[in-house]
Amino acid sequence: MHPTGDASVQQLSQITTLTDEANLVTNEVIKAGPGGDPPLDCAFTGRHRPRWFVIQWKKITNGNHTHTLLSLPPPTVPRKNWPEPEWGDGVDPSFKSRVQKTIQSDREELIFNMKISDFQCSDIGLYVCEIVTSRGTHRGWTQLVMEAPPSKPEINYNSLEVNMNHTFTLQCAGKVGMPPRMIRWYRKLPEETAFRRVESGYQPEVQQDEDCIQYTVIRIDVSVNEKSSGSIYRCAVDDNSIDQVYSHLYDNITVRLIVSETPPPIPPPYSNVDCEDGKDCASGESRDGRSIAARVLPHVLPITMLALSPPPDSRISRLSVGMVHCSTAYGNYQESDGQYCRRSKK
Repeated sequence: MHPTGDASVQQLSQITTLTDEANLVTNEVIKAGPGGDPPLDCAFTGRHRPRWFVIQWKKITNGNHTHTLLSLPPPTVPRKNWPEPEWGDGVDPSFKSRVQKTIQSDREELIFNMKISDFQCSDIGLYVCEIVTSRGTHRGWTQLVMEAPPSKPEINYNSLEVNMNHTFTLQCAGKVGMPPRMIRWYRKLPEETAFRRVESGYQPEVQQDEDCIQYTVIRIDVSVNEKSSGSIYRCAVDDNSIDQVYSHLYDNITVRLIVSETPPPIPPPYSNVDCEDGKDCASGESRDGRSIAARVLPHVLPITMLALSPPPDSRISRLSVGMVHCSTAYGNYQESDGQYCRRSKK
């Protein structure tokens, strides 16, 4: 058994000895990615091969049922005028359209290969090359395996702020590749320099994607106090490989405690200034030029006057608290106590 093939398709060959001078050679394991073109090779070798009657490709399906895919009888003239291989009953038309057949023969070997294009989930499985000879039936097995790298997992929040000792559930999800790998939670406290693995208490939720690659969701409950505020939680692909090829596949989130903001000091409601034309004053400059003292807010705010039903003194209009647009809205008014505008006496 020896490795062959390129980086995109990995193969292990096996040899089945028929006689001292004849062998059946197949690939024991073939690994390919989705959409790849894995070959299924079968060679009947040897200068003094026994007479053969048929060579077939079969697939072992669920329940160890053997389904014949292709059958090749010998030519009427040795090594010439090869007949067209016959498809077995019930073979999926999609599979037929994606298979390229290769038939070659010389004094040294007989080759009957299948090459599957656009490798799909339905193609995964155990294949058998079977040859019937004058000395019996012989088989070689090929396990066709799909390989796909995992994707970077993603946490469902970019950042998180929670109340003191409040418990919140984080969720992380991602494609875990073929064969499936684990994604796990890690945490680094503010005073620590390295991440530590933490158990979540939740079972991973596994879903099957359309391309048969598993999609896994993991969760963890987090709570924060003053000591742990600023902790970083990491969701990462569990990479046990020697070369750490997936060490970059992770997502981080920092969890902080909500800090209560101290409200700013309340300024005096008004300042005494002389009104000028265009100012939002409680009473503006009269049309005859007389200056009337007024009080305005110390900082500009987009305030709107709210006039309610007037009290018995019809010269008084109710304002919402802090409203000082008396002169703009009502003309020549004087502001009395921050809540009413009173018309000046003429």
